[in-house]
Amino acid sequence: MVVFIGREKELAMLNQAYLKGGNSIVVLYGREQIGKTTLVKKFVQDKTYVYYQARELSEKEQNRYFEKVLFSVKEKAEKERIVFVVDEFDLMQKGYNLIYKNSKARIARINTV
Repeated sequence: MVVFIGREKELAMLNQAYLKGGNSIVVLYGREQIGKTTLVKKFVQDKTYVYYQARELSEKEQNRYFEKVLFSVKEKAEKERIVFVVDEFDLMQKGYNLIYKNSKARIARINTV
């Protein structure tokens, strides 16, 4: 079990964004190994969520995996409120342009559900 110490302020900010309603995008960034992933995992532990751990892949593989996760997001979001987490987003850079361009329309459709 990972011990969660501190970060109450950041956890409160995430909960505030979640409780606000509607759709929000929250970006967590910082140096490696400072607890961003632990913070997110603590935040989602009592919520329905889809967690995508990005990997450094070819553009084709990146798009294939990300499309699958967006499908999962859509399915869950049709039934209930969810949190969608993309961890290590910077590792998606190889396929970023295509992912962003193609997923922008998909995300817009998800938001209208």
